[in-house]
Amino acid sequence: MKRIKIYISILLISLIANTNLFGQISGISGSKLLVPRASTISLVHFEFEPSFSVFSSHECYNINGSTDNLSNRHVVSSLSFRITMGVLENLEFGTSFSTGLQDIFIGTKFTAVTNEYTNVALIVGGSLPAGNFSDTALSSDYTAKYSYSAGFIVSQKINDKFSVDGIFTYSKINGSSDFNHLLNYGLSFGLFISQNFQAVAELNGFTTYDRIFHSNKISVTPGFTYQFSQNLLIVFGMQNDILGRNELSGTNYVTAFTMSF
Repeated sequence: MKRIKIYISILLISLIANTNLFGQISGISGSKLLVPRASTISLVHFEFEPSFSVFSSHECYNINGSTDNLSNRHVVSSLSFRITMGVLENLEFGTSFSTGLQDIFIGTKFTAVTNEYTNVALIVGGSLPAGNFSDTALSSDYTAKYSYSAGFIVSQKINDKFSVDGIFTYSKINGSSDFNHLLNYGLSFGLFISQNFQAVAELNGFTTYDRIFHSNKISVTPGFTYQFSQNLLIVFGMQNDILGRNELSGTNYVTAFTMSF
């Protein structure tokens, strides 16, 4: 029974990490896959983005980093929505939530350094419980989770076709959780093959820690973005786990439709 509870706990952690931009601050704009850009949405403009993800796993990283087979394959899908608006010059604010309405995520991004080739942004955010939880997954002594996050993004334009984005965030989590501290990091490389099509490759990772529980995972995510029209960007990525400890090992497919107004 204890082993089953550990696997359920790991599954919930992995779903949080995969469906919420790998645990990063949600609600802010991006230009590639999971790693957001440092620039912000223009003043009085906003974005609406529905996204769909499917996470599939039949293995689990153990404490030594090796993989163990699970008794059953876990397949979980999620439909989420993001709304982000430019509130001031170089400042945006946004929110995101899933159709399950378990948590509401908020985030803000401020571009502190901007020039022709380099942008640096400061990001802060958090999550609030919406109260819609599954009775089968939570124990009677469960308390709702709150999170507070802060970090930065660096975006570098190499030339008109090639660019790189990097992110690092720290999150403090209060409530019923196997961990209270979460670090997220990622690198994203984008190359425009044509005017509208961008090939993307990302390296994503996170580390959780507490006095008792420690885990980490690193994934590679190939994908693309396609500017279907002036107001619609289509995003697709396939996140593949390559290293980890105390986490599920699997593949996460992510599709997003970013509409600009």
